[in-house]
Amino acid sequence: MQDLAVVPLLALLPLLTSHDQGIGINIGLALIESLTVLSLVILIGRYFLHPILHRVAMAKNPEVFTASALLIVLGAAVILEHIGLSMAMGAFLAGLLISDSSYKHQVMAKIQPFRGLLLGMFFMSMGMSFNLSLLLENPVYCLAIVGLLIAIKTAVLFPLTYLFKLSTKKSLAVGLILAQSGEFALVLFSLANKSKLLSDLLFQQLLLIVLLSMLVTPLLAYLAQRLIKSEGALETQEPEPAMESNTPIVLAGFGRVGHRIGEILSLSGYTYVALDSDAAIVERERANGFPVFYGDVRNPEVLKSIGAEHAKVILVTVNDPEATEKLVASLCTSYPHRKIFVRGHSLTQCLELRSLGADGAVSEYVEVSIELARMALDNVGVSEQEQKTVLGGFRDKYYAEINNGLSVEKIKIQDIQA
Repeated sequence: MQDLAVVPLLALLPLLTSHDQGIGINIGLALIESLTVLSLVILIGRYFLHPILHRVAMAKNPEVFTASALLIVLGAAVILEHIGLSMAMGAFLAGLLISDSSYKHQVMAKIQPFRGLLLGMFFMSMGMSFNLSLLLENPVYCLAIVGLLIAIKTAVLFPLTYLFKLSTKKSLAVGLILAQSGEFALVLFSLANKSKLLSDLLFQQLLLIVLLSMLVTPLLAYLAQRLIKSEGALETQEPEPAMESNTPIVLAGFGRVGHRIGEILSLSGYTYVALDSDAAIVERERANGFPVFYGDVRNPEVLKSIGAEHAKVILVTVNDPEATEKLVASLCTSYPHRKIFVRGHSLTQCLELRSLGADGAVSEYVEVSIELARMALDNVGVSEQEQKTVLGGFRDKYYAEINNGLSVEKIKIQDIQA
C-alpha cells in the first residue's frame, strides 16, 4: 500500500507546480489522473505487453529478452515524462505491468544485475546528499522528529494489523518493522525539490529524517523479532497440518511429463508452481488454468524468484539430459535441504543424477519397457500374479541399482530371470 500510494503522489507533483488552481482542485485532478493511468496500465498490460513479451520469448534469444525488458521500463518512463508526469512514475508502472505477466520471474532474473547496480547507485547518491552538519547542529530536534515519525506509523499500523486477527505482539512487531520511511519518500522529495516545491534547506532536513529512520530499521527489526520470540515461547510448537498441505512444490519443466504431474498434484489438492522455457507451452497451459511461468530453469535467479528456497519438493522433468544434470548439480548446491526428484532417461543418466545429489531419479525408458512387456505377457496368457512377480522384480532390481549407485555393467538380465 505504501508503494501504491506513490502513484497519486507522483501524479500530484506536476499539478502542484501550477498556481492557476487551488490545492483541492489539484488533489482531485491528481486522483483522477492516477485512476486513469492505472486503468491504462491494466489495459495495456493485459492486451499489449503480454503478447509482446510472448513474441520476444518465442525467439529464444536471452539477450533480446533482456533488452526488451529494459526497453519497456525506459520507454514507459520517457512516455510518462512527456505527458507531464515523472520518469519515476513511468518506471514504477512498468514494473507493475511486468509483475502481472507470466514472464515476470525471467525478467526479474535477467534484470537482477542492473537492479542491484542501479539500486546501489541510488542509495549512494542519497547518502552523498546526506547533510551531517544539520544533524550535528540540532541532534535533539532531528532525533525527536524521527521518533515522532516512527511513533505515528506504528500507531497507524498496529490497529490495522490487529483487525486482521493478529495477536497484540505480532501486530506491534509489524508496526515496528514498517515504521521507517520508505525509499519512495526520497524519490518524492527529490522530485519536489527539482520542481521548486521544496526549498533546499527543507529538502535536506526531510532527507535527513528519512535516512535516519532507515538507519534505525535494524534496531526496530531486532525489537520486532524479540516480540515474536517472546510470544512463540508461550505458544505450542506443534506445526499446523494445513500449512504442510499448502507448501508449494516447484516443477521445473512443463512438457509431457510435467503436465501430467501438474494434473496429479492439482487432483491431490497440493499447490505448485511450474517453470518452462518454451513460451508456447507457457501460453497454452496458462490458458488452461495451470500455474506456469516462463523462465530458464537453469538460471538460479529464476528459481530463487519463483520461491525454490521455500519449496518442500523440487521436481525436475526437463527433456534435456545435459541441462538436467547441470540443473540438478546447481539445485543440490543452492538448496541442499530440499528434496529433489528427477526425470531421467537411461540407467546411466539416473546413476549420474543420483551421484550429483538427487534424492530420486526415475527412468522413463524402463517404465515404457515394463508397460510394453506387461502387454505382451498379458497377450500370451501369462497370469496377472506372475506378471506382477516378474515385472515387479525387474523394477525393484533396476531401481535398486540406481539407489545403491552401482555401475551399469553389474546388471545381468539372467540375475533377474533367476
